[in-house]
Amino acid sequence: MATTTNFGWETPDDTDFVKDGAAAMRTLGNSIDTSLLDLKGGTTGQILSKASATDLDYTWITNDVGDITAVVAGTGLSGGGTTGSVTLDIDSTVTTLTGTQTLTNKTLTSPVLTTPSISNIDAKGDLLAGTADNTISRLAVGTNGHVLTADSAETTGMKWALPSAGKILQVVNVMKTDTFTTTSTSFTDITGLSASITPSAASSKILVFATLSMVGASGTNGALSRLLRNSTVIIQSDAAGSRDRTMSQIEAIATTSAFTSVSYLDTPSSTSALAYKIQARTNIAAQTVYVNRTITDTDVDVYGRSVSSITLMEVGV
Repeated sequence: MATTTNFGWETPDDTDFVKDGAAAMRTLGNSIDTSLLDLKGGTTGQILSKASATDLDYTWITNDVGDITAVVAGTGLSGGGTTGSVTLDIDSTVTTLTGTQTLTNKTLTSPVLTTPSISNIDAKGDLLAGTADNTISRLAVGTNGHVLTADSAETTGMKWALPSAGKILQVVNVMKTDTFTTTSTSFTDITGLSASITPSAASSKILVFATLSMVGASGTNGALSRLLRNSTVIIQSDAAGSRDRTMSQIEAIATTSAFTSVSYLDTPSSTSALAYKIQARTNIAAQTVYVNRTITDTDVDVYGRSVSSITLMEVGV
């Protein structure tokens, strides 16, 4: 008996008699009917589904996938359609942020700002400051000790500057502990009793404190002193006939010590280095003026040695 190639259903042989052929045809029909039994039945809307890996093993199931009638592009998407093969794309106005966007609870990776971008920050302490509506600019870091100050004349409306008026901006102090002598009747720099300061602003004032331990020879006006800024005398008395104009004078014998102290608020109007110093001279030819001298006499071996000093303070105005 011959069979079909795929399912092995029996078919009549070429040599079968008519009556045998009819029987074979019935066998073939029954085999087909049995094999296709799973295709029978079903209800409207159901679809045919494989029940197992066995040939012709099917079952009818309800279509649970659903019918898609349209694909609509929502916010941030473009494309879509109602027929055929459709695609969705990311809206470029969202990915490039060319439109007006509101970002809520978002994490930005390497964000770039325009005019300028964050890449314009190139030093520790640099700031980004507004210069106009929707416009920003870089404000370079200031000098140590300066503070951020509003200034409408600046591009960013701000600048780094020294603290406001009334602040002590810097202090310089010099102590002289060794001795100095002069017999000159012309004012002479007292070695080691000078101090230099460089104002940080031309508007600053310099407050000078000076203490001088000086001994003069006996006689009238034995020792004289004065204070100078660079080569300019800044403390001396008013003119009074032919009398000497000095900061102080000491009339004393060589065994007596005297102190002279002075304070002066100077207005140099400069940002250059300034040297403040004290000068001294004798008013009696061939007599000695002593600074920080160890004093002795016949009754007491040693009185002791003093120190002199000069202090400069820059006051912000």
